[in-house]
Amino acid sequence: MFVFLVLTLGLVTSLLPFIYPDTIMNALGAYLNVVVGEFLVTTLRLGKGSLVDVANGTYALNLGGVMAVYGTPLILILLVLRGR
Repeated sequence: MFVFLVLTLGLVTSLLPFIYPDTIMNALGAYLNVVVGEFLVTTLRLGKGSLVDVANGTYALNLGGVMAVYGTPLILILLVLRGR
């Protein structure tokens, strides 16, 4: 259940820059997208171009990357919890 809450909070926070662009509300979400995007590109060497875009000289998750990183595990957890 803890993982579900963390993933849900991460999804909502990462969607803020796409829902409210150029506002103060997107600062935390933009930072989270940069941290996760840098991790995907440097450590795992994944998703450059499809999940991660270059923004201001750094890598950041795009909308597809947010859905892939947070949405897929959330759907799987919901399917597992449905049977409980």
